[in-house]
Amino acid sequence: MDHLELSITQTADVIGARRQAREYAAAIGFNEIACEEILLVVSELGTNLINHANGGMLTLAPLAPDTASEYTGILIISADRGSGIGDAQCVFGDGYSTRGSLGYGLGTVNRLMDSVTVESNSENGTYIRCERRIRPPRSSPTPARVCAALDIGAATRALPGAGVNGDAFVIIEWAEGALFGVIDGIGHGKEAHRAACAVRQYVESHFDRPLTELFAGSERACHGTRGVVMALARFDAAPETTQEMSQKAQQLRLTFASVGNIETRVYGGTKPLRLLVRRGILGMPRSSVPPAVTTSLWCADHILILHSDGVRSHWSFDSFPEFITQSADQVASTLLKYMGRLEDDATVLVIKNKSR
Repeated sequence: MDHLELSITQTADVIGARRQAREYAAAIGFNEIACEEILLVVSELGTNLINHANGGMLTLAPLAPDTASEYTGILIISADRGSGIGDAQCVFGDGYSTRGSLGYGLGTVNRLMDSVTVESNSENGTYIRCERRIRPPRSSPTPARVCAALDIGAATRALPGAGVNGDAFVIIEWAEGALFGVIDGIGHGKEAHRAACAVRQYVESHFDRPLTELFAGSERACHGTRGVVMALARFDAAPETTQEMSQKAQQLRLTFASVGNIETRVYGGTKPLRLLVRRGILGMPRSSVPPAVTTSLWCADHILILHSDGVRSHWSFDSFPEFITQSADQVASTLLKYMGRLEDDATVLVIKNKSR
């Protein structure tokens, strides 16, 4: 497909761009819902060009499959010669505005696109580059899926009396892999809940993207909130066993990324599994924190436990020998019951093999 360049100088141009964006996305292969989301992104970017830069140019182009995804996608570029944006990261926080408008534009763009980069200054104006890949279908629970052998369990509760939970967890499985994680909004109550929900929504909407992209997008998604700490674990087929997808006992690869004080414990395995943890908080103004990323082979006797700081960290596997034979749900519930702190939200996520 050819690139499509759209000059935006008035509201009628935005209306025309919306129609052309829907048709362009459908031709690439996006489903009806995704086409409407891409239409909304073009609408927001086009409206921003009129309201904040007296017009500019939108460019649509197809994306070929890359090393991170076998799926095609769409590239959307917004360029203007306006006065620029003072703090490019702040515009992703809902409610931010430079001219008294609602200011929801780039927050919406970030939620609906897989990656967003902004370059802006007073001399050259603002350049926004957005990418969106066709999303792989989530897998039904059949033996053929990549992570059929995994047993996943979670337990969570809010601070007693708080009403809402400032923690969240993610469990997503699809044909090519699975993504699990724990998110802890800073503090507790409504503001922590808002931050955690914003990040969970972003992760669930972009689950198949590389972990570094998920953390970058999540950080943009929670700008304007208290921020969050988060750990994510992705499982897929190890490269040397990709051709053996039909075998239930295939070797799995674990990719782990973390920012903040989500406690991470691994038990079992013939070799110690050391997962890096980077301290920090996602979403803090002018303080972007890239995650620490570790890639390892997953062994059948590994048990991975992630929990928020609402669970006491002074425990060991030796104190809970029943974890070896318990299901992942039982392990999570046991740990929350005996080690959960009553003065905070608390969440436990457990990953082990069903064969244990």
